[in-house]
Amino acid sequence: MKSQPILINELHQIAQTSLNQGDYVKSHAMCVQIIEQQPKHADAYFLLGIINSEIGQINKAIQLIEKAISFKPLGEYFAHLAKCYSLVGNMSAVLAAIKHVPVEQVNQGLTLDTIGVALSRVGDHQKALCYFEKALSQQKNNPAYF
Repeated sequence: MKSQPILINELHQIAQTSLNQGDYVKSHAMCVQIIEQQPKHADAYFLLGIINSEIGQINKAIQLIEKAISFKPLGEYFAHLAKCYSLVGNMSAVLAAIKHVPVEQVNQGLTLDTIGVALSRVGDHQKALCYFEKALSQQKNNPAYF
């Protein structure tokens, strides 16, 4: 008897959980399976970008996150793209990515913090402060935002 293929939603959940647990190999394998079934699955490319960022392959991470954005331009994706560009010191690319996530339109603390960090890395501390302040106003008890 042939086993049933794992549904994309299940693969996606496993990929996210594995990534959060630091199991990049498993998360990567799940993302690849998702893309094999659904080649334009934006979040699979985004998760692959995060994995590559975490292991220091920043240029590959940029390519993957840009591909995710081409399918689904989410603020979270632009925030992480800005972070990656900040890691390679590309200030103009950071600022271009940030234009897609103005502080008044972002309501997730982690996304706000990620943008603030990216801006700080390229020396735009004044603008970073706006993102950090809003992150703190959303999640006052998160010590990481201090």
